[in-house]
Amino acid sequence: MLSRLDFHSTQSAARYIDFLNTLRMFVISAMRRDPTDAGVRTVLKHTAVDRARAFKDDELDIFNFALEDTVREARELLLQDVQAVIGLTDAPQATTAYMDELSAYYETEITSQLQRDISQAANRLHEFALEVFMQRTQPFISNEDAHVKALIDTSEQTRFFFSDRSGRRHVSQKFVKSVMRQTLLLAGLHAYAVEAVLSGAQYMIVTHPENKAGVSGTKVGFRREQGLPLISDLKDDIFHPNSKAFLKAVF
Repeated sequence: MLSRLDFHSTQSAARYIDFLNTLRMFVISAMRRDPTDAGVRTVLKHTAVDRARAFKDDELDIFNFALEDTVREARELLLQDVQAVIGLTDAPQATTAYMDELSAYYETEITSQLQRDISQAANRLHEFALEVFMQRTQPFISNEDAHVKALIDTSEQTRFFFSDRSGRRHVSQKFVKSVMRQTLLLAGLHAYAVEAVLSGAQYMIVTHPENKAGVSGTKVGFRREQGLPLISDLKDDIFHPNSKAFLKAVF
C-alpha cells in the first residue's frame, strides 16, 4: 500500500513541475514584452489564474481517484489481517464523511500553493520591470535598447517555493508531494481503523518495514478512554508525510 502512496505523491509533484514550467513561460513571455506596462502585468495575472484554475480542477479529480484507491487498499488490508473471506461492502458513513473532509483539505492546500506561486510569478515580473526602468535612466539609451539590455543582463529564473514553520524555503513541488502523501496516508490509516473497530479489534499497533525503534509496536487506540494515542496524535512524529509506518489491528 505504501508503494501506492509513493506513486501517487511522486506523480503529483511531476504534474506540479509541469504547471510551474508553464508559469515560467508566461513570465518569460511577459518579460519580452514591456514589463513596465501595467496591462502586460494584468495579462500575466489573468493568464496564470486561468491556468491554475484548470490545473486545480484536474488535480482534484486525480486526487479523489487516489483517495478512493487508498481507502480500498486499506480496507482490503484489514480483511487480510483478520483473514476474512467475505468481500467488501460499502464504506461506513464515518469513512465517507472523513474522506470528504480530506478532499476539502487537499483542495485548500493546493489552492494556497497555487496562489503563492502566482504571486511569486507576478513578483518576478515586477522585479524585472524595475530592472528595465533602471536601464532606461541611463543617458543616450532608447527604451527599446534598455529593454533588450535588461533581458540580456537578467539571469535569475523564476523560483517557486513555500516556507516551512522555521522559515526555510522548499521548492513548491515538494510541498505538493508532501501534502498529497500525508493526506492519502491519513486516509488509509483512518479507513483501516474504522474497519478494525467495527471488526472488534481491541487496539492497533504501528508496523514499520524496518522495525524502526520507537515506532514499531507503538500501541494506537480508537478512543481516548483507552489511554492510548490516537492516529491524530501521531501524525507529526510517526505518520509524517514521508512515513513508512502503518497499522495492524490487535484482537
